[in-house]
Amino acid sequence: MRPFVSAEASQVKLAIFTATRWEYQAVLKALTVDLTTTMAGVRCTVGHRGRAKVSVFQSGIGPQKAKVTAQSVLGLDSWDFVVSSGFAGALVPCSVGTIVVGDEVVVEELTVSTDFVEQTPIVCHDIIRTQAWQVASSIDHGSQSGRIVCLPRIVGTGAEKKALAARTHAVALDMESVSLGSVAHSQQIPFIVVRTISDVFDEDLPIDFNLFLSPGDWMKGVSMIVRNPSSLIQIFQLRQQMLEASRTLSWFFQNFFDEIEQVHDSPKLASTR
Repeated sequence: MRPFVSAEASQVKLAIFTATRWEYQAVLKALTVDLTTTMAGVRCTVGHRGRAKVSVFQSGIGPQKAKVTAQSVLGLDSWDFVVSSGFAGALVPCSVGTIVVGDEVVVEELTVSTDFVEQTPIVCHDIIRTQAWQVASSIDHGSQSGRIVCLPRIVGTGAEKKALAARTHAVALDMESVSLGSVAHSQQIPFIVVRTISDVFDEDLPIDFNLFLSPGDWMKGVSMIVRNPSSLIQIFQLRQQMLEASRTLSWFFQNFFDEIEQVHDSPKLASTR
């Protein structure tokens, strides 16, 4: 396992991976931006706050894009730890904007990748996860800690989320964390998951957003909206939820980056270096 603290003792170097522009911008709001560039063809913004030197990557949606992005960039520098971040769907009763800190990541559907199935559960780094949980616990919107389950598709109905929760005992779901965690572990880089709830436990999404993940199905998604104009109201509501989730994610990272100095100086952490 790589040491938590980078060679430059005054800095802790993080790689944070997000899937969408919304999530990407939410993390950037917690930073002073130094540089926006591409790394191995991947959109990247480098910034800082306190001791944290942070590179934020936008991978695109889904496990395959996350895997390719992580494999492309993690070997190009020395990272103290990796964070999978962004939005998540709730699998327990909680409100929009709840911060979720993962204990471990599992796969629900074998179609994600047999390689990843063999490596799960992916256990999150205990010391860093504990610090993230302490920050998340102080948020007004609430916090959850537990298992994260990954699927290769968007889960669109409350009924399916309830069934998924019963099978996996997870607190939230996303699409990218299993890929990011697998690549980080393969390179012996500490890994955690911190996400924010954008759709709640019993909520049905207004349309099948999976149609927008494939260029060949994009027009089907547009046609679905045209045939059901009332879905625009629900889409607007979902946008408001994403704005709220983005705000709490920004708040979390502002406080988490400020607390990194305490993690850096942890006697327990020092004993593991």
